[in-house]
Amino acid sequence: MLAENDRGERVRKGEVVLVSTHADLTATLAKQGLQVIEVFKLPSMGLNGFRVAVPEKQSDESVLKRLKKADPSGIATFNHVYVPARGGAVAPVASLSSAPVLAKRTTARIGLVDARVDTSHPMLRQVSVSSKQFGVANSSDEDHGTAVASRIASIAPGSNIFVASVFSQMNNGDEMASVDAIARGLDWLSRNNVPVINLSLTGPANPILQA
Repeated sequence: MLAENDRGERVRKGEVVLVSTHADLTATLAKQGLQVIEVFKLPSMGLNGFRVAVPEKQSDESVLKRLKKADPSGIATFNHVYVPARGGAVAPVASLSSAPVLAKRTTARIGLVDARVDTSHPMLRQVSVSSKQFGVANSSDEDHGTAVASRIASIAPGSNIFVASVFSQMNNGDEMASVDAIARGLDWLSRNNVPVINLSLTGPANPILQA
């Protein structure tokens, strides 16, 4: 479920996120009447993430203040929602598949934070593609991710492309990605020693993603 916070930003309804150096804050937060929905790890940063439910009749802002008090050194923020970046910057997959490859071959490791990628596409035969899903459900949209991966393949043939698939399809058909999914995707890319990452998404600034 999606909602809009007081700042006009789209967020996951009824939850906020905390990242902390503490291994487990579940019991500590429970004493404050806060329920942890999920604990996730970000080992590349030495951090642990907590999706925390916002109790009924309480605001996200009030819960964030309590989280910051529980762990002053942690990062507590909204679980912002992001959508795939659209526009003319990404050429259609069909046009990319027919474009000649003039670039020199490379073995570079390149990361892609996007929707799913159709690894059977002809343009991707000249690269190695590894992918992992981080959304709450599989995204149905392969066009955007495949187009971006194909563009990478056209300028970096022979490269190893690591795809962090972070988008999930909502009931209305829209694709969305939350902060926790994107953070996990970035952590996976970091642990695979990927030095260059393309993020094809749009949304508000977020301190967890900035970190």
